[in-house]
Amino acid sequence: MFKLFRRNYDDLNTKNQVLLNEIIKSSFLLSKIYRSVQSFREIIRNKDSDSLLNWINVNIKSEIVHIKKFSQSLKKDAKAVINTLKYEYTNALLEGHVNRLKNIKRMMYGRANFDLLRQRVLYQV
Repeated sequence: MFKLFRRNYDDLNTKNQVLLNEIIKSSFLLSKIYRSVQSFREIIRNKDSDSLLNWINVNIKSEIVHIKKFSQSLKKDAKAVINTLKYEYTNALLEGHVNRLKNIKRMMYGRANFDLLRQRVLYQV
């Protein structure tokens, strides 16, 4: 059901559009969730940092617990989220290497010291 909420209405086939309309009509709460998710989706797609701050401030008072918690976590890290919208730069490559190192370390847990870890890392590069 929530896959339907995340997607653009026009991108859905007619069967899913009808289903989504029925879901939204069935509950006021689901309707609010849908509107909130769609507005957030548009903000991210348009990279509109000003609207994002407004969205956070409106939804931080929401009675929908998950949206409220999500808004609170976005507010805590607002600078990083806004910079993500503003700039094209990413640290994904670095994060990928960190993840790879952590996985190698987990596989070797308790079996070896730093020298073996270093050899395994350098061998895989």
